[in-house]
Amino acid sequence: MHWATKSNMSKAWLSFMFLFPFEQRMKLHHWANAKCRMKITVTFHHSRMFDKDNLYGTAKVIFDAFKHAGYIHDDRPEFLLQDVHQKKCAHKARHTTIAIEPATGS
Repeated sequence: MHWATKSNMSKAWLSFMFLFPFEQRMKLHHWANAKCRMKITVTFHHSRMFDKDNLYGTAKVIFDAFKHAGYIHDDRPEFLLQDVHQKKCAHKARHTTIAIEPATGS
């Protein structure tokens, strides 16, 4: 991906993250500052299925945005458990769901 395109995507994801409720943002910042290991589950609902490496590559910009926003300490495996899925849907119904929570027992 061209660096300018990646930069624009990161900015878009960051702007979406500020739609989180204030209390949730503060809780995520607290966990990040405490260096808690977090689990982020990303599910892409789209009409075309990706192979595994492209699927995780697509999610990379989301993980980077969470790190840049200060919602996770780092995206290294000791701080982040990444879980990426995909589901098939109609082209006009495409969307992405993201869940973030402290990783337990991992």
